[in-house]
Amino acid sequence: MIGEIQDHETAENVVRSALAIHPGFTTLHTHS
Repeated sequence: MIGEIQDHETAENVVRSALAIHPGFTTLHTHS
């Protein structure tokens, strides 16, 4: 997916989304 990102703005949005979602995944992991 990263290799397909052509412009800087799209790359920033992907990183922000990943960072926003990440805490939810770690929380789910610790509850298991």
